[in-house]
Amino acid sequence: MNPGWSRCHPCERHVEPAGSRVADVVVPVSYAIKGAQHAHNLIAYKARSPH
Repeated sequence: MNPGWSRCHPCERHVEPAGSRVADVVVPVSYAIKGAQHAHNLIAYKARSPH
């Protein structure tokens, strides 16, 4: 997002056709079943130490 812009380009592309019928806030969420590969990937990702 460019400083001074209220939305990034992909978000702006969604607003144009939708008008005011868009979400006020969008929150990314990850869902994983315990013991499944995706759960392992999320745990491993969060456990990594910063470089």
